[in-house]
Amino acid sequence: MTYYILKLVIMLPLMAAMIVGALWLYRKYQPGMVQGVRQRDLRLVETLSMGTSGKLAVVEFGDQRILLSATRGKIERIEARAMTEEEKRLADAPPASPAGGPAADAANPFAAVMDRALAARRSLRRDRD
Repeated sequence: MTYYILKLVIMLPLMAAMIVGALWLYRKYQPGMVQGVRQRDLRLVETLSMGTSGKLAVVEFGDQRILLSATRGKIERIEARAMTEEEKRLADAPPASPAGGPAADAANPFAAVMDRALAARRSLRRDRD
């Protein structure tokens, strides 16, 4: 009887550790997720929740950045523009916050649309608080 209890006390934590280790390895090295194997044409840059049923998403497709609005019923394209050379070089870096202002609106309509969407989100948050 003591032998079985001792075996249980040793084997149970060992089996639990093996299960946790296998799950961690699977999550880290999922099939198809190995870096450098495949170049993706579509990349999700950033998402922003706009309440309970809506989101804004910036997607890179080829050399374009596309601003999408996603709700429960549909996905709509709001704005699309070609990426600049600097954005192509810094595609893996996190995006910097836009400068804003009327001159930036005329020079970069995509940034103006994003600024308006973020301002609407901030005002919704202030109204809820």
